[in-house]
Amino acid sequence: MLGDDAALAQMVDSLRAHLPKAGLDHGEMQQVGARLPASLVRQAKRRTGLSSNTDLLIVALANLALEDAFADAFEAAHGQLDPELDIGF
Repeated sequence: MLGDDAALAQMVDSLRAHLPKAGLDHGEMQQVGARLPASLVRQAKRRTGLSSNTDLLIVALANLALEDAFADAFEAAHGQLDPELDIGF
């Protein structure tokens, strides 16, 4: 893993840690096949530090499955609070 990609390494570790908490680490296994550009796979492996295609796909799918919806929730809440609400600032 390159030093510039430390944040990405942390994200990969975090994704892996959250899979069991979300119940996404067990159950029936499914084989997935895909034809992908070799350059895309090489770059993704380089950035993540992963060497296995399976691990790479697990991290990619976990990133989608565990996506943080904070931005959407924040945008949806816009204008919902009373402007006079005292939040201590």
